[in-house]
Amino acid sequence: MTWHDGTLVLCLGLLMGCSSFVHAHSRIDLPLFRRSLSNDVSSVNLVNKKSTQYFAPVTMDGKKFNVLVDTGSSDLWFACDAISPSKCSNGTCPATSRTIQYGSGSVCVEQSNGKFGLGSLVVPNAIYGVGIKSNVLVDGNQGILGLSFPSISVFSKQRAGVVAANSTKQYPIQFLDRFSMFLTSSEGEAGSTLILNGEDSQRIAKDKLVGYKIPLNETSHWTIQLRSLDVENDPHRNFSQPCSMSGSCLAIVDSGTTFLSMPSLLFKQFAIAYLKPGTPQGCAFNIQLQYYICPKDTALPKLTLGLGETASFVLNPWDYSWVHSETEIAVQIQRNPARGSLADRWILGDTFLKVYYTTYHVTDQAVTFYCKNGGVCAGGPNLLDFDRKKPTWALGLMIGGGCVVGITVIGSLGYLIHRRRLARRQRPETEPTTYAGVVERPLP
Repeated sequence: MTWHDGTLVLCLGLLMGCSSFVHAHSRIDLPLFRRSLSNDVSSVNLVNKKSTQYFAPVTMDGKKFNVLVDTGSSDLWFACDAISPSKCSNGTCPATSRTIQYGSGSVCVEQSNGKFGLGSLVVPNAIYGVGIKSNVLVDGNQGILGLSFPSISVFSKQRAGVVAANSTKQYPIQFLDRFSMFLTSSEGEAGSTLILNGEDSQRIAKDKLVGYKIPLNETSHWTIQLRSLDVENDPHRNFSQPCSMSGSCLAIVDSGTTFLSMPSLLFKQFAIAYLKPGTPQGCAFNIQLQYYICPKDTALPKLTLGLGETASFVLNPWDYSWVHSETEIAVQIQRNPARGSLADRWILGDTFLKVYYTTYHVTDQAVTFYCKNGGVCAGGPNLLDFDRKKPTWALGLMIGGGCVVGITVIGSLGYLIHRRRLARRQRPETEPTTYAGVVERPLP
């Protein structure tokens, strides 16, 4: 995901570009620009990697790649060894290139243009980057497809939020009216899809899905209002305020982030109240893996998130848990490591998006979350299986070693995002530098 402001902040995915950050609870309209919308509806099968990354097959100048679909950033880039190994470098990032800094590493990208293809969508002169030096891609991932707004792109000349109408630098999102993503929950499970300019009508009919459309509060990232939080077994209403500021809060919808990210102070309270680290039967933060591991009988609460003006969405304990071993679970919630006011934001990553089918409305500047059984947003089915010899998400889960890229942090708003490697690499001292956070590893 990408952000704007004058401070370093949390980013789920790639950080791109520079633009003025709008700290607002009212909707900010994206300025209009000319674009030729593709009305063709096409379905693209996604590859579910360990239920932490979702790859799409794309083409660039006729060559095929598998890239991470990231609604938390705007830029398209490919690894140098996938484009041309001769472009790879172990040296300093050239002054003519741009450095994108992630919580788990960085990438130095060299700007280029080419013919991009995704399903039926063709962008004749797409702008993209070649990652000439990168340490953020794993598990067969050959690049990142950012599907947030161009205003946070590292390649955008106009930081105010719009690419000029006569610009030859094109972004795939500029050719779409909307797109939807269905993410399967089990490791390696087939059926994850990205639908361009439409939704899965068969799935909607089969599951009796009803959509709740929520307008964006900002059009840099996919940012919506989070008005309330209800935590089960909270008699003293310690969690009645979902962030430190009065009134409603903001949440970023980011397919590039694996976990659900809470504001830092709120997560600290949540961990003390429900994870109980340091107690005999409490959860333990695994320093090597960088997430909380709990006894499988830990009484985690049901969470209800109030989004937009009226809609509410439940996450059951099993919706934000993974089987870690036959006797343990891993918790899919982490704190937001951003600084300043952005530390108050939520990130609705794959933990949430695997439960609720989502449409991203580019033209209408909104998102729609779908609920089953006529609109009952009661969470997903309990898929935890402790009888399997192999954990459902694998002990080698790369939440800290290269999972999903999340929020892009643009110029002034550098986000240090969700996942962070234990051994953090020093970012190159080159300009221009963009900061981004990869949701690779939950933070304590």
